[in-house]
Amino acid sequence: APLAEGTPIEVGADGYLRLVLSAGSVVRVPANSRVRLADVRRQEVLQANETLIELDAGRVDVSAQPQRRESSRFEIRTPLAVASVRGTVFGVAIQPDASVTGEVTHGAVDLQGSRRDRRGRERRLRAGEGARVDNTGAVGQVRKLPAAPELATLPAAITETDFVRLPLPAAPGVAAYRVRIARDPAMEEVVRNGVSATGAMQFAGLDDGDYTVGVRAVDAEGLTGPESARALRVKARPVAPLSRRPAPDERIVGNAVEFSCTQPAGVQRFRLQVASDKAFQHLRVDDAALPECRRTAQLPAGSYFWRVASVGTTQDGKTDEGPFGASQHFELVEPP
Repeated sequence: APLAEGTPIEVGADGYLRLVLSAGSVVRVPANSRVRLADVRRQEVLQANETLIELDAGRVDVSAQPQRRESSRFEIRTPLAVASVRGTVFGVAIQPDASVTGEVTHGAVDLQGSRRDRRGRERRLRAGEGARVDNTGAVGQVRKLPAAPELATLPAAITETDFVRLPLPAAPGVAAYRVRIARDPAMEEVVRNGVSATGAMQFAGLDDGDYTVGVRAVDAEGLTGPESARALRVKARPVAPLSRRPAPDERIVGNAVEFSCTQPAGVQRFRLQVASDKAFQHLRVDDAALPECRRTAQLPAGSYFWRVASVGTTQDGKTDEGPFGASQHFELVEPP
């Protein structure tokens, strides 16, 4: 949708907004933010662009096109500071204590506080640097941004339907993480975003498909570093059935075991696996063509684990096997 000059924008708790300006610059507004397009115009006589965005709450991330004319202007203005650019990638945020932070990942930004004495003078931020403007309008020292996080702890696939749970790395000097999930590797079609100060991030569930997750570290001052990205696949459907028998940790006398579970609507087949180890490396039963979620097996005495997955069919007729449900342990004992 086209937006006129002066438009106020409020992005809610589950929102994410991408603004494309006429000159080609892109402004991304994450959840819990308020901005206003105070001045968005082009001076045809001077061949110059003027962009002034007022940030009242939250954050903006900007990819600004180079300003080819001296008379061109691109500013992000807050009650305490102004960030002026001539072509760069940067972010500006209002922190919970009303201070303002600015970070640059490419190019340079002039960050100026509202305080007019020597402490409030303008500072030049270059790539990999940031600074904080305190609630008196004084600009602090230029600091190095947190490093891009390592994402080895993130899962390659999500098998839950209701939630996307992402464990986040513990790193010295990191107070929180900014996380977003997009449908594309370029991170333009963002579908989830948020901030976590704990060791994990949880979002509402997503449709099955391939996504990209991006994570940025935030230090104690609120400065946000560069983003690391990783592919993420959601494969949660067809939904796995719920197990009935054997019950968790049940002790069964004899060698015959009857397995049963619920039958989700629309599921035609099931896959049952029984193993002597929790990792299911040593399978004793692997039956992928059960028309009902029920089967009897003869096994020697011992300790076992079992799990079941639903098997469906795609629109083009291919087999579509969903994730396995949680495994359950049981034990077979010899009769006295």
